Amino acid sequence: MHIAERSLFLNLSRLLWGFNIEHDTDENGDEIPVDYSLETGIMPGGFTVPKPFAAKITVRSRERAKILREQWQLAQKTGVDFTDITFDKVGNVKM
Repeated sequence: MHIAERSLFLNLSRLLWGFNIEHDTDENGDEIPVDYSLETGIMPGGFTVPKPFAAKITVRSRERAKILREQWQLAQKTGVDFTDITFDKVGNVKM
């Protein structure tokens, strides 16, 4: 697996582990639908980018919020260290 795919997988996994991602609701409590049609739900231009939409993102639990805060503080102190990681010619991590 390429490093970009691994990074994407890890980041999305952590996001889904830590947060509930739901439709936002209007003033009546009804879900606000997301338009993901190719005709009207994307921005004009050369790239397929969705139009902005409302969402409700909440932490799954107090315990996970604590872990997320601790890991964020650690990441701010240490940064990312790739010194012991080697890659092949196409970007795959050598094991």
